[in-house]
Amino acid sequence: MTNAMRLGAMAVFCCSAMAPELFMSDTTSSATADPKKEKAACALTFDDGPGNFTEQLLDLLKEKRIVATFFVVGEQVTRRPQTVRRIAAEGHEVDNHSFDHPDLKHLSYSRQLAEIARTDRALRELGIVPKYFRPPYGSYNASTVRAAAEDKLVLVLWTDDALDWKYHSLRALETQLERGLQEKVGGIYLFHDLHRWTVENMPDILVDLATHGCRFVTLAEYMGRPVATDEPPASADRENANPD
Repeated sequence: MTNAMRLGAMAVFCCSAMAPELFMSDTTSSATADPKKEKAACALTFDDGPGNFTEQLLDLLKEKRIVATFFVVGEQVTRRPQTVRRIAAEGHEVDNHSFDHPDLKHLSYSRQLAEIARTDRALRELGIVPKYFRPPYGSYNASTVRAAAEDKLVLVLWTDDALDWKYHSLRALETQLERGLQEKVGGIYLFHDLHRWTVENMPDILVDLATHGCRFVTLAEYMGRPVATDEPPASADRENANPD
C-alpha cells in the first residue's frame, strides 16, 4: 500500500466501551482459488446506497454466495426500504452512514448526533440494528466519536479504497486494487453501490480479489479478528479523500 493510500485509509476506531454483538457468517465465496490454502478475510463494504444499482449488485452477490456490508444513507433508506430489507434478508450487514451525507466536521455535536440517530431509527423501524458507523468522506472529529458512542456504534473507516468515485473503468479500478494486493491481501475494502461502473465491473473485481486469496466476510465477522495496531492513525489524504 502506498503512503497516500495509508493516509487516506485509516482502519478502525472503537467508540463504545461495550463490544458490539458480532454477526458471524459461515458463508464464503464460490469463486475462491485453492480451497486448501488459507484465505485472508476481506470485508467488502459499499457506501451511500441503496441506489439505482444496488439490486443489481445484490443479484450478483447472491449468485456468487458472497456476503458484504452496506453503509446506508438514511434518506435513501426511507426511499428504498424494500431494498434495505432485502440486503438484510440475504445475509448482508447494514450499517449507518449518516442521514444525508454531510461533512460532519462542520456540524455541531447535536447535529452530528441527529444525523446518526435519524438513520439509526430508520433502520430499527425495518427491524435492523446497526453495529457500525462510517462518517461521510471519512471526515470526523471528537464530536463524531462522541456521537457514535452515544448510539453505541463502532466508528469504522477502511483499509483499502477502490477510489471508484475517481476511476470508472475496469482497468483503472483493478489497477488501484492491485497496488494494495501486491503488498497485502485482506482488510476492509471500500466501494460505492450508487455508481453504475462499480456494479457493472464488480464480477471481474470479485474474481480478482478471490484469485489473490480473499475470503469474503461481513464487517462484523472481520472485526471478530484481532486488529493490527502497529500503525498509528493518520490524517486523511485530501487529494484522494473520498467525495461520496
